[in-house]
Amino acid sequence: MAASKVRFGLSNVYYALVSDEGYSTPVHIPGAVSLTLNREGSDATIFYADNIAYWTLPATNSGYTGTLTMALVPDAFKVDVLGEVVDDNGVQVELSDAQPKAFALMYEVSGDADEKRYVFYNVTAQRPVASANTKSDSTDPDTEDLEFTAIGKDFDFGGAKKNIVKGSAASDAKGYAAWFTKVPTPAKAAA
Repeated sequence: MAASKVRFGLSNVYYALVSDEGYSTPVHIPGAVSLTLNREGSDATIFYADNIAYWTLPATNSGYTGTLTMALVPDAFKVDVLGEVVDDNGVQVELSDAQPKAFALMYEVSGDADEKRYVFYNVTAQRPVASANTKSDSTDPDTEDLEFTAIGKDFDFGGAKKNIVKGSAASDAKGYAAWFTKVPTPAKAAA
């Protein structure tokens, strides 16, 4: 299949809780508007001596920080991941001492020739940032921003423990079809 030259069209956002036993079944989050990712870590450091680049300290990969803009962050996500609780009166309450749970974040981005699916293996999210505006002559829907941090998770990869931040697959990859039914964990045979 031909590789895409441009990408557009965020869709199919899912989350799956992380536990010591693995991942829960992925849950769809409808209403994805946009996703912004910022790489975290240090840039490469170059030490000059003898009028040349004498030594280089490689860049570090500390994962990503990002913002997922949604039409609305679902109440179920707020309960499952952010630790909100539904009380005996049916009121969903935000606890000040709630501890967010780690989760895998999966999504799809369309391109001109192909779709590509992505997974971040170890994500934590902040409470959503939201606003509400009065209705005027035209109706512009408000959105909610879910700020998150994605860091690496340890996997057995080729017989060695590797800290892996994310994965991706084009539509011709072996695991593409089942991507959203089970978190696609990294697999590599030992050398």
